[in-house]
Amino acid sequence: YREWMLSIGFTESENATSIYIHKARGTIVPTFVDDPAIWSKTKADEAWFHDELDKRFDVKHHSYLTAETPLTYCGARVSLNEKGEVCLDNQPFIEKMLDEWDMIDCSPVRTPVTKGTLARLDEARRKEQFLGKEESTEFRSLLGMLHWLAATTMPKMSVAHSPLAKYTANPVAGCMDALKQAVR
Repeated sequence: YREWMLSIGFTESENATSIYIHKARGTIVPTFVDDPAIWSKTKADEAWFHDELDKRFDVKHHSYLTAETPLTYCGARVSLNEKGEVCLDNQPFIEKMLDEWDMIDCSPVRTPVTKGTLARLDEARRKEQFLGKEESTEFRSLLGMLHWLAATTMPKMSVAHSPLAKYTANPVAGCMDALKQAVR
């Protein structure tokens, strides 16, 4: 893919691999695995890239971002607001996560993780109050979801994720409550 992109006039970004820039056409193409996203200054340049893509690869379909049709890209929702600005969020993922964990009607909190909560978890670790296999799996699953949010569209969540992540290998009593508090 890289060689092909270079052969049709793109250069690879020096600071972020898998982002290709075609200066003459005003087109930027970030690519994650086999999913390119195309930003062009003109419809003609966008059409040119789609034609080139179709010639080289067996493309199933092209999706276009409009104000009426947001797209899902790498698990995140990409939409256009009323000003025509591109917006990125994980609202559908968050709603699914809250529903899956029976937290859809939970009340939000101001402080996702407190020092007191972390102290209680450390005490449970000292007392070797480890969770069972099923509870540990549930903890890791929800922690992974929180990590996804922190890594993609909600970097503030890393403040809650990071101190809880140290319990990934051996979750202790209170971990699920602390994690659900963080999610709220």
